[in-house]
Amino acid sequence: MENEVLREAAEPLIHYAPARERFAFVHRLRDRFGIRRLCRILVTDHSNYHAWVRARTRHDEHTADDQELSRRIVEVHTTHPAYGAQRVTRELMQGLEVGRRRVARLTQQHGIAGITRRRRRSLMR
Repeated sequence: MENEVLREAAEPLIHYAPARERFAFVHRLRDRFGIRRLCRILVTDHSNYHAWVRARTRHDEHTADDQELSRRIVEVHTTHPAYGAQRVTRELMQGLEVGRRRVARLTQQHGIAGITRRRRRSLMR
């Protein structure tokens, strides 16, 4: 009886929903039913579900690290407003390991830019 109700609730997910929606459904109901049973009903592999959970936790950790790094970037930028991504990276490298492209991405997301003294132009035509 319980299995039939579960299959009825999951019917739209089986054929039409992308994998992340099916895995989110399994994640919500994993305490009431077994993960293997839910994955069997949704016609998906339980190892893919576990990989999805690991990827989600890594993504959450990376987001938290980005927030901490953004806070440090803002600190460096307030003390040195002329610094761009390259100089901010050099300043941050004194305390932690960080890449220039990651710093550039975070500065761009927060609208932080260094002061440009002049615009370069070519005089050769």
